[in-house]
Amino acid sequence: MASKISFVEKYWDKLLVLPTIVYLGIFAFGSFGLVLFLSLTDMSFKGEIAGFNFIFAENYIKVFADPIFQTSLKNTAILVCVAVPIEMLLGLGMALMLNQDIKGRRFFRLLFLLPLMTTPIVVGNIWRLMYNSEFGLINYILISTGILNKPVPILGQPETALFGIILIDIWEWTPFVMLILLSGLQALPTAPYEAALVDGASSLQIFKRITLPMLTPTLLVALLLRLMDAIKIFDVVYITTFGGPGLSTEIIGLTIYKEAFRKLNLGYASAMTVVVLFVVIILSNIIIMVINKLMRR
Repeated sequence: MASKISFVEKYWDKLLVLPTIVYLGIFAFGSFGLVLFLSLTDMSFKGEIAGFNFIFAENYIKVFADPIFQTSLKNTAILVCVAVPIEMLLGLGMALMLNQDIKGRRFFRLLFLLPLMTTPIVVGNIWRLMYNSEFGLINYILISTGILNKPVPILGQPETALFGIILIDIWEWTPFVMLILLSGLQALPTAPYEAALVDGASSLQIFKRITLPMLTPTLLVALLLRLMDAIKIFDVVYITTFGGPGLSTEIIGLTIYKEAFRKLNLGYASAMTVVVLFVVIILSNIIIMVINKLMRR
């Protein structure tokens, strides 16, 4: 006679994921529910805790008509559209190099990962000093090589401040892309490469016909992660420029921070947060759909 299966044995797989479901329910979906609720109110704190009224879609109408939010959205889009593709290209090149059997490969791996292991606050402070027009390393190099005739306050003028932030982001997060792509390269099967070498294929042909097609899903995963993270960049901008000069480096995360913790307009800041969240969800779903189509091939 077969032994009776206990409740724990029957639902063991579901019990294993129960802590994760509880965690997400409380801290993820619960937090989102609270933000969504606040976005429909006019809650704000002005010296003391004030009451609130439901105003429904008024905050969202105000968000899309707010010139500061539009500027922050534009700046964030520029940062994402410039920084992320460069990070993908540099990360791919670094991953391909470190995937080769070269001397000192372990040392270079550690060297390239140093920016990733540095906390963003430290990164912001280091680059703020490097950009300094009086004693900064960047101006010294540009003047020594004849590119500039005099020091330029890169983070202090609207024309160059945003691109200074973009350079910091590239330096900090390219190793993250490299790490993902290097893992993907090392997981590729070796049989197609051996067959290609036997057929006399060149390195460029092997990359175009074998490596790139098989690595595409990993590339898209890296793109998805960097896209989501770049949209919510905050700490480096907070440390280096705080959105200035003017609104030249005002990004979405900083705008939400100022509304919530400087102006104490929690309802309006929550509406901004919901809008940004849905933008990230839409972009992420598009990339996920592309990944699923490629995985089915």
